[in-house]
Amino acid sequence: MIWIMPHTKRKGVIRGDLSIPGQALIDRFLMSLPVIEQGEASPAVALLEGATGALGLETSLPPPPNSSINAESSAGQRASPDGGGLDAARVAESIASAGILQIDSSAPVLENILRTLQRLEAATTKSAEDISKVVSKLEELSTSVQNLQTDTTKKFEKVDKDISSLQATSATMVKDRMFLQRKIEQLENFNRRLNIRVLNFPKLSLTTPMDLFKIYLIEILKMPVESIPPSNKIYYLPKKLENSSPKELDLINLTGLLETSQEEIQYRGTLLVSFVFEQDLNMIMTIFFCFSQSLFLGEKIWIFPDVIKSTQERRKFFLTMREETIKIGATCLLSYPCKCFVKYQGTKYVYFVPEQLHSFLDEKKLIHS
Repeated sequence: MIWIMPHTKRKGVIRGDLSIPGQALIDRFLMSLPVIEQGEASPAVALLEGATGALGLETSLPPPPNSSINAESSAGQRASPDGGGLDAARVAESIASAGILQIDSSAPVLENILRTLQRLEAATTKSAEDISKVVSKLEELSTSVQNLQTDTTKKFEKVDKDISSLQATSATMVKDRMFLQRKIEQLENFNRRLNIRVLNFPKLSLTTPMDLFKIYLIEILKMPVESIPPSNKIYYLPKKLENSSPKELDLINLTGLLETSQEEIQYRGTLLVSFVFEQDLNMIMTIFFCFSQSLFLGEKIWIFPDVIKSTQERRKFFLTMREETIKIGATCLLSYPCKCFVKYQGTKYVYFVPEQLHSFLDEKKLIHS
């Protein structure tokens, strides 16, 4: 069985004052209106006629929400000492002192508000027009910048393609130039293949270059007179003579001057000898290496094949690395016009450029170290 208890309602009794200490009463937020006696004009009618104090209170309409009125002054003037509303004159003074609008305090409040709204509307319209112009200009600038960026990108792409094409063309031209230089060098060296250069060869005043060269072949290279090869031409290469004061001649002792003039060496220079046959040149070069340390008229003579200057520089570079090549246990042979043969540990290497031999030596030095 289930027992149900009846519900009993209790009535409460308010005891004492329930107000919270310091709490404002609601009466202060209420506005007391004056009593209108019979025969007096209605405050609304008086307000429309321009009387601001017709209600018996210092009241006015509130300013528009967007107006820039000093918040502190308006907040302090919301309530008049007698419980009224806002002071219209003070509101007008606040608007005027803010420097926003010039308000005529003698005119009715509604007219001032209307003028204020009209001026604000005009200023807002003008600002909106200015903003629209700025936005349109910005859009035009943005469009022009995008177009410029597109054109610049296309131009850069074209420049990149042109650069790649120029690089390929330049590489081809460099290869062609090197090929042509090598061909020209070969042709010039081929035209000089029958010539030799005799360095530090003396020049006598009363002896021709051909006779003096024959004396060198007979006395130094020990060649018989009948074995001397024929030559096309023999002459000294031009040489810049140093400026020196001429020697004074002893005119009194003419006999001694004539006897010593035959042995006097004017200077030493490079003698160019051109042979008729290539085998004669090879024979002279082979015999020279056998007597290269012999002296002729007091000094050593050196014989080299006649090649152009660029070939001479490469030959000289090859010769400077000859000792280093021998030190690593290899043999080095320089052939005409400028070809270096190196034999290292049973392997033969051929170099046309000295830089190749230099790299080879650096690699072997690293291995040995």
